[in-house]
Amino acid sequence: TPHPTCRYLIASQVHPAVLANLPRERTLLWHSGLNDEDEALVREQTGHFFPVPGGSTVVLRAIPLLRMLGFARMHVFGFDSCVAVSGHHAYEQPENDSELTMPVTCGGRTFQCTPWQVSQAAEFQDLVKFMGDEVELAVYGDGLIAHMVQHGATHAPQE
Repeated sequence: TPHPTCRYLIASQVHPAVLANLPRERTLLWHSGLNDEDEALVREQTGHFFPVPGGSTVVLRAIPLLRMLGFARMHVFGFDSCVAVSGHHAYEQPENDSELTMPVTCGGRTFQCTPWQVSQAAEFQDLVKFMGDEVELAVYGDGLIAHMVQHGATHAPQE
């Protein structure tokens, strides 16, 4: 059920049912890097195409998307990129319970991370370098990404 004051930023590759009940006047479709054929289709259907750069996870796409929309200061919660002692997500995801983890050291602290979380941390570093002073990020929590931001550190998977 749509919230009466919420603006929706929906990736164009979603199933059409996701868009069915959303208010058109408060819904923006955004596009990740698509191939030329998909770009042509989007242009034909909408009249324009603004691809959103970024990494392979929703947060890594949301930061550039929000900047494209004019937001320069962002507060990010739940962007840990590591396995917390209490669980790997804010909610149960049993399909991920058997994922391999590895120790990752960052700024003198060691975190347990899945391979995709290590990749996300590396992509975050690339995104910060790419965006430079275009965004001001406040990352909250006790995870790897917040630790990287607080200490200006880089991560290094342990051998």
